[in-house]
Amino acid sequence: MLESKIGEWSVPATVPGDNVIALLAPGKIPHPYCADNELQVQWIGREAWVYSRAFEMEAAFLEKHSIFLNIENLDAIATFFQEAERDP
Repeated sequence: MLESKIGEWSVPATVPGDNVIALLAPGKIPHPYCADNELQVQWIGREAWVYSRAFEMEAAFLEKHSIFLNIENLDAIATFFQEAERDP
């Protein structure tokens, strides 16, 4: 799920992917490569975005001393947290 930090936008998102593709798929924005539409979607880069994904793990897994999360090919500054650590 991709959500704007201020909560104005919420759309399904896939990884790999990006904010523009996620907003384009459900028709929330015009295609940025058609005509002068790129000017209409410049706001996307100025917005703060949150990607989220829910998944379940067995309790025994979470009791381990450390857990390694491998995330590749990030193209931006990012902060990762588990739901219990997320600011309200």
